[in-house]
Amino acid sequence: MHVPEERLSVLSTTLQTARRIAHYDSACAAGQAAWEYLRFCVRHGYVGFPADSTERFLAGSYLLPGRIGSPTTSEEAQRSLALILCFSDEVMPCNPIKKTVSDGMEVRQDAYVSPANHTLVIGHVDWYTPVDLALRLLHEARHARHYFGVQFENLAPLEEEKLHESQTWKYELDLLDAAGGTVWHQAVEHEARWLIGRYAARGRSPGEEFFAMSRQSYPALDQFFGASETPAAAGERTLLVAMRANFRLAEDAQLPDLNTAYANIVGAYYAWSNKK
Repeated sequence: MHVPEERLSVLSTTLQTARRIAHYDSACAAGQAAWEYLRFCVRHGYVGFPADSTERFLAGSYLLPGRIGSPTTSEEAQRSLALILCFSDEVMPCNPIKKTVSDGMEVRQDAYVSPANHTLVIGHVDWYTPVDLALRLLHEARHARHYFGVQFENLAPLEEEKLHESQTWKYELDLLDAAGGTVWHQAVEHEARWLIGRYAARGRSPGEEFFAMSRQSYPALDQFFGASETPAAAGERTLLVAMRANFRLAEDAQLPDLNTAYANIVGAYYAWSNKK
């Protein structure tokens, strides 16, 4: 059993770390956007608590300082956003995506926005460092702004739907480029050099519907992210490096339509990951 104070402490640390990443470089456009997305989530957000079923969750207090109370009716909940942090021994609400890998193990998506339920969920929070969690929050905050902007503040979606996922990846990777330091850039450069050979071996060109990753670990990234708490955390960092390196090859190729190239790469990644 996790007491509310424990959950609120993790949420507070995650928000503080996300703000620090967003403000790391005042000239970073992604950082400026990240700050706006965080403010959007706080303006409309309240703390959610997981329950004993994926079908329900409990409402806590609003996040905006000075805003008293919590949603008490379904109408109020529909005008708000639940931020729900779940520990690894808790049920994640709103039917998270599941897949079964080759050994029969069931894997749940552990960070997602549910447009139907007006929730932003981050799971397995005890598996990740504050920086890991902050990047998850910043990624999902962009999804929340995209999906709920019209309803909450009459704000247009951020882009057309077919580009939204890849543009959200690009935004997160731009944040890492700004804040990740030398260890981040060295890891991306090393991965990109490996990818050049992989692309050639498969007869593929950067920006096509193709994704590859070396699966190499980069222990030096602990200097930025903090010491890996679990293999899952290390694996997520490896994925971020690989995605940035795939994007880098498309950029270095000076393709005329990088947005389509990013969408191709991200689409290929999801197709690849769903076959694993």
